[in-house]
Amino acid sequence: MLDIRYFQNGFDCELSSELCSIDEIVCQMEFFLIKKSLQLIVFDIVLLVREALLNAIIHGNQYDREKKVVMKFRINEGCIRINITDQGNGFKLKQQCNVHDDILSNSGRGVAIMQTYSDSLTYNTKEKTLTIVKKLNGKASI
Repeated sequence: MLDIRYFQNGFDCELSSELCSIDEIVCQMEFFLIKKSLQLIVFDIVLLVREALLNAIIHGNQYDREKKVVMKFRINEGCIRINITDQGNGFKLKQQCNVHDDILSNSGRGVAIMQTYSDSLTYNTKEKTLTIVKKLNGKASI
């Protein structure tokens, strides 16, 4: 299940906790970014969103199809802001940031990847929302 609402400067979506939902939203996001002449940052944004959604579905909602993930994607004031909220128990971002996992491992690197490719990564424990900010070098045509 994927429900998307578009705005001039972004979109909101609600998706089920199924991994195939990630591919659907990434395709929509790529199209949106290219339409806004932001193809130079598509790789970074896709990587960030894939990692965040994987974490929300796998670790947050634990693959429970009854639980939803909500993503808000906005281009404002020279940056892209992505909020991802799941229905899990939450986590401690600072603890995850201090974990030095094997970079060649098949899992456990999501937060490190997001820290590397984002300009800001924060987590609101009350709302269970991860916020990713990526600054734009050029101006978005919104």
